[in-house]
Amino acid sequence: MRTIAIPTRGILLLVVGLLFFTGCRQNSFQPTLLELNQNWKFRDIKTNQWYTATVPGTVHLDLLTAGLIKHPYHRYNEDSIKWIENRDWEYACSFAVNSRMLKKKRIELVFEGLDTYAEVYLNDSLLVRTDNMFIQYACDIKKYLQRDTNRLRIIFRSPVRMGMQKLVSLPYQLKAINEQQPENKRTNVFTRKAPFHYGWDWGPRLVTSGIWKKVYIRGWDKALLEDVYLKPTHISTARATYTAEMTVYSGITDNIECQLSVNGRTVIECPVKNLREGSNYILFDFDIPQPRLWWTHNLGEPYLYTVEIAVLRRNRKLDTRTIMLGVRTLEVVQEPDSAGRSFFVRLNGVPVFMKGANYIPPDILTPVASTAAYNRVISDAVNANMNMLRVWGGAVYESDQFYDLCDRKGILVWQDFMFACALMPPFRQHLLNIRQEAVFTVKRLRNHACLALWCGNNENLIAWHQWGWKNQYPPEVADRLWRVYKNIFYTILPDAVNTYDGQRLYWSSSPSSFDNQLPDRQSGDEHDWTVWFGQKPFTSYSQNMPRFVSEYGLQSFPDTATLLAFSDSTDWYYRSAMYEHRQRCRMPWISTDMNGNEMIKKYSEQYFRKAKDFPSFVYVSQLMQAEGLKAAIESHRKAMPHCMGSLYWQIDDCWPAISWATVDYYGRWKAAHYMVKKAFADISVIPAVEQDEVKVYIVSDKLKSEKALLKIRSMSFTGKRLFTDSISINIQPNQSAVYYCDSRSNLIKRHDPGSAFIYFELIPTGSPVATNILFFKKNRELSFPVVSVKAVVTGEADQYTVKLSSDTLARYLYLSADVEGFFSDNYFDLLPDIPVTVTFKPAQPLRNKKYPVVFASSLVDSYK
Repeated sequence: MRTIAIPTRGILLLVVGLLFFTGCRQNSFQPTLLELNQNWKFRDIKTNQWYTATVPGTVHLDLLTAGLIKHPYHRYNEDSIKWIENRDWEYACSFAVNSRMLKKKRIELVFEGLDTYAEVYLNDSLLVRTDNMFIQYACDIKKYLQRDTNRLRIIFRSPVRMGMQKLVSLPYQLKAINEQQPENKRTNVFTRKAPFHYGWDWGPRLVTSGIWKKVYIRGWDKALLEDVYLKPTHISTARATYTAEMTVYSGITDNIECQLSVNGRTVIECPVKNLREGSNYILFDFDIPQPRLWWTHNLGEPYLYTVEIAVLRRNRKLDTRTIMLGVRTLEVVQEPDSAGRSFFVRLNGVPVFMKGANYIPPDILTPVASTAAYNRVISDAVNANMNMLRVWGGAVYESDQFYDLCDRKGILVWQDFMFACALMPPFRQHLLNIRQEAVFTVKRLRNHACLALWCGNNENLIAWHQWGWKNQYPPEVADRLWRVYKNIFYTILPDAVNTYDGQRLYWSSSPSSFDNQLPDRQSGDEHDWTVWFGQKPFTSYSQNMPRFVSEYGLQSFPDTATLLAFSDSTDWYYRSAMYEHRQRCRMPWISTDMNGNEMIKKYSEQYFRKAKDFPSFVYVSQLMQAEGLKAAIESHRKAMPHCMGSLYWQIDDCWPAISWATVDYYGRWKAAHYMVKKAFADISVIPAVEQDEVKVYIVSDKLKSEKALLKIRSMSFTGKRLFTDSISINIQPNQSAVYYCDSRSNLIKRHDPGSAFIYFELIPTGSPVATNILFFKKNRELSFPVVSVKAVVTGEADQYTVKLSSDTLARYLYLSADVEGFFSDNYFDLLPDIPVTVTFKPAQPLRNKKYPVVFASSLVDSYK
């Protein structure tokens, strides 16, 4: 029976003379945990051969460790292990519990994640059948436990075969465009499991199973803190007021008290009368005077308070929960304006342009993703001046580590629910499953400062109305499927958000416009695929500007070192069998043989000369991607406040891929990531040719004005000075404006526009120097001179300085070394007689030699 205990309001204790509960300490009254991550074995259920398993993990990882399969990321190995998805697998372990655990009044077996269709047995008693990868399962096991040996078994049923049973029960097929199967065998829509396991247009098909998160036994006597929500009720610089909403499961009927501390200081005590057995809902208010606000990293400190909530009985702690609390206000503003409706994030009262990317898990075999992997991706975002990542709806709700890192590093999160490019079945149990998933997920993530908004799905709305899906069904079937859509995205998901996290925006679909309408670029968000899928030139990014661009991008090949990790040099042709297999993006509506590799070549040769060999082709493909993203980002940013968000597709890869990622699977930055870092700088100088005029926009995300010197220099590729000018300016905060304008003819005189450029250098008083270069023709039409680069390397062991100079323009200078490592800048323009210094950090300190060997090449080397 569930009861509600409403306490008297807690008494706020003043900052001076705070009360400390020195008698409270860890004791036997608190819940006891026994982790079950050892002694696991697994088998194909059709055999009696057992092998060692790792938990958390997946069957693919365990088969790989056992030497039963080859690594699925190498060459064509993925194809040879498709049989795994059609088998049932059993996992088992034995464990003992001590008398202290057995005496606990309540004992639960907790699975933080089972992927996906599982039957769980303890000592041959069935505990639960699971059917959702995204939620936690807790089973009461007290009556099944034995003191000596206990045997836990989990049978994982094939998700493909389970899905196929549901598929054949419907008289029509449900659309699921990215699953890598024939249309009549696409089953991912029937299972609440990571959609990208079934394949996507940048990833493999590895439909795995397993215990993918922690499993443990939890025992307690008196009380368990089931849930804590710190709900903001008023935030100002003077005071932050919160309501702590707690769900306490009690095994006793008694009086208790709740205690809350902030940064180690106890600030509130709250007596609770007549706690009853079962679930109790408790709430009380607390304040933080003169709070330090949480900001994105580019605007301030992402400060976090350590808040500990404790339940006590007779001055002894029964359970505790620690939450890292970021105090901030955030709203997504949608106000009428002359163009339609705005769509922007207002953080702590300040409109903030969102700069970032779409994110996918750093490994398709999700348990492989370590804290180090998450830290690398989020650090790559921070180092590229991003302030938002979109957790896309075709993968998983991320781990606590991911959101904790975003909290700490000042990165906002656009959070999709896990629905993407697919229709949902009309089964009642499926909808109930979705409701349970939504409630669990919202409650799990709602305390994170980084969480900006909830989004119902990725592209399902436009797929139904604009991709022709609704016209492919008889009217009565289309009507039924649309009712399912409305039930999930207009009722189930928003109800979960409004009930459990009502202060955040629920956005029903990305992209869409105000009031659940189709995207119209006058309100809401847009996926701008006019470039790439639409084959438009980069200039189209600046036309018919959306209000918030949540997807756009281009593919490129990864570094040759990454290619060699999964292929051989004998494969080095852009349409070799190996790279055709690795490329998953198909575009049959353009032509039967059009795929991502062909589109890379098409765009590369539209903007650059034909590469002389395959390594040069890879290099040029990365430059093409970089120039495309630069064109998009600069168009979006100089259009602020009309456009207030730019999230490209995508920052990372889930396996070694030919994809849209700007950082490849191994963490190697492509040219595009270096370019994005500059384009997203807090203060950027953006030249634009409008008719015959050159206008210089300066975009500032800063919250204060800043004095600066703007230098303009035009010169030939061989270093001849054609024009110089400089002006002192006062950069206005948080806006885009034109600060300089002149005619092209005056800036380059009568010089050939195919061998001249303008260099813009912005020197603010308190911020890093911002630079940009304007060329007047495409790279393929420019006349580059012979380049001779001088490089001087200094430093020792773990970091080196490389000073570079050239007498002539070295366009897109690419640096590499004879050891693995990271250059602070790369793929940049080295201008005549303007030296550049970069740092190089080896992956491992050099021990056997004094300096790394640094190689430099430029664009002219790619075709001559």
